[in-house]
Amino acid sequence: MAGDETGAVLVLVAVSLPLLILLGSFVIDVGNWFVHKRHLQVQADAAALAAAGKFKFPVCDGTVEATIASTAEQYGGIAGPSGTPSDAFNVQVGTEGAPGPVDDDVEPGGAPGSGTGAARPARSVHMVLNQKSWYDSRPDPADVDEPLTGHPCADKMVDVKMTEADVPWLFRAAGVDYVDAQARVALKGLSRLSGLLPVGVEDVNPKRVHVWLFDEDTGADLGQAELARNPNTSGGLLRFDNAVGRGDGPIVLDVRSQRIGVRVAMSGSDSITCTDQLVLCYGFGAGAKGVTRVRGFLNGGTGVALREVILTPPTACGAPNNAYFGAGCTSQTVNARIDGINPLANTAVTATITGSNQNHTLTYDTASGRWVGAVPVATVAGGSGPHPITLKWAQRQGTVVLPSGTTATCSNGNGNPCQGTLTGVQSTFDAGRDVTGPIKSLEVVSAPLGSAVRRDDHNVERCPTGGSATCLHSFVITIGIGGRLELASPTDPPVSLRVFNGSQNQSLDCDPDVSNLDDEIANGCDPEYAINGGQACPNSPQVLWQPQPPAWQCVAIQTGTNANAPARGLNTRVYGDPSPGATCPPDGANHWPDYPEGDRRIMPVFVVPFGSFDGSGTDTVPVIDFAFFYVTGWTSNGNGFRNPCKDEGDDFVPGTEDDSGAISGHFMVYVTPNQGGGGEEACDFQQIGGCVAVLVK
Repeated sequence: MAGDETGAVLVLVAVSLPLLILLGSFVIDVGNWFVHKRHLQVQADAAALAAAGKFKFPVCDGTVEATIASTAEQYGGIAGPSGTPSDAFNVQVGTEGAPGPVDDDVEPGGAPGSGTGAARPARSVHMVLNQKSWYDSRPDPADVDEPLTGHPCADKMVDVKMTEADVPWLFRAAGVDYVDAQARVALKGLSRLSGLLPVGVEDVNPKRVHVWLFDEDTGADLGQAELARNPNTSGGLLRFDNAVGRGDGPIVLDVRSQRIGVRVAMSGSDSITCTDQLVLCYGFGAGAKGVTRVRGFLNGGTGVALREVILTPPTACGAPNNAYFGAGCTSQTVNARIDGINPLANTAVTATITGSNQNHTLTYDTASGRWVGAVPVATVAGGSGPHPITLKWAQRQGTVVLPSGTTATCSNGNGNPCQGTLTGVQSTFDAGRDVTGPIKSLEVVSAPLGSAVRRDDHNVERCPTGGSATCLHSFVITIGIGGRLELASPTDPPVSLRVFNGSQNQSLDCDPDVSNLDDEIANGCDPEYAINGGQACPNSPQVLWQPQPPAWQCVAIQTGTNANAPARGLNTRVYGDPSPGATCPPDGANHWPDYPEGDRRIMPVFVVPFGSFDGSGTDTVPVIDFAFFYVTGWTSNGNGFRNPCKDEGDDFVPGTEDDSGAISGHFMVYVTPNQGGGGEEACDFQQIGGCVAVLVK
């Protein structure tokens, strides 16, 4: 007979029940922990994304950072505008009214637990902003290589660390008494954007600048170097050079050419091929002269020989001009050393600069041993390019040894053998938009290597072709580039953009589905555009306007419009009506630089390469960047579409108050609210452009 086992089940149940209860509690706690963890991450993400939209420029200061902090608190469920959780968003589940320490760590600059910020209601969820440490002072290893300062404006990001202190009791018993979540939003430079105005602004900010030395007589390249940006700018110019330690360094050349020219390529891409998109080249082409010249002269020997030809500009033609490269210098002083002729033997030397038909007499200076004289330069609007110099000499008494080596007896008649013409001995370059684009200055510094004696940067000793001697020189070239768009400070005067009439019209046709310029201004252009990295642009808008995606990297030039299109478009955009009436509405007034969030005067525009508006017709040009322009003033042609704020706080570039084709304003940095796509590069707060908030952690 089997034993009675009816009590065994009870024993098993008694033994298993605590384990089942414990397991059930564990499952419930895990689920509870998971819900809290996920929701805390939602709070951190929402806080960082919302706060990043509060960056404000041109002044990002403590006031802006306080707004960033309060927005992070509100969207992170810490406290709303009233200072309590009742009007906060995304409050953590199960913590409404829960007791906890005062959360005062979110204020910018306050270290975790320092109590430097304003007191917040008692909560179990805590937030720290742009700190390396969490609420309980635990360091974050992820920030070791990317230190945070506690100040979003300086960090160019919003970093939110959130901690919930009252996790389920089972985890506390295991030594885990918190739940963490982190979100980081960085400001990236815009790579794509829609809603742009049909306005383009030229900018010059080369990615590469490259120079070549070449023989102007044969066209052969002699040496080349990549230039690098010199941080020491002056005169508002971007400067690039190949000094020691920058770019490829000085060009070392064994000089054997008489006329050495300089060629320049500037590129907005990685290419320096002149036929590629975004590449500007100067001094190229068959028979082209350089944008400046260095003279290589032979030293020593006997007979008539031309040595240095040094140019000096008048004092009125000062920096950044120099004698060999400048804009609008009306004359040059020529200093020429000619060996082998006797200045006291009824000798005359004259100089002519190409573009002038007159021979100008030079006077012999006994102190320097040179023939010296001022020679006018013929200039034309926009720069006339290179002006080679020709010298003529004649000695009418005594004898001279001619360059051929024969001795000639001089006379005062028409058959005098003691005379000669020396062509292209030196050159001055009259710079301008058509011949050198945005290049505003170009300097050459040359230094002999070895025993040669330095004379003048644009006059170096050369060695005879085929000789065994060497004439080594190093060349450093510095180029100053103008046309860079400047970020406005709060007190800067406005600048103007021309969107109709006059020269250099900057209008674009950026929406093929909208036929009127005023409608494009009012609503922005619907297609999305992307920054061009070197893609060739089609020769007509019809080829460009293909279905999206992908975003277009080129934009069409606008031709033809009417005088009131800008006023109608801006009135509609800012005031909601093309004819808004006589009263200036407060929400449409000029608020620069203390503009409110969502100010409708903030307008995105295209940045296009230098020279985009020099041509005519329906061309397309590459989009090289995006910029934001705060419009401070515009006017209409007549009263039908009058701007009601024109005389109520609007600010104009002097002379444009009654110009319906110009709009005045300031370039700025602006963080777009979900309007575009970000690239890999961090947003540069010191340069004109747009930023977009990107969740990176």
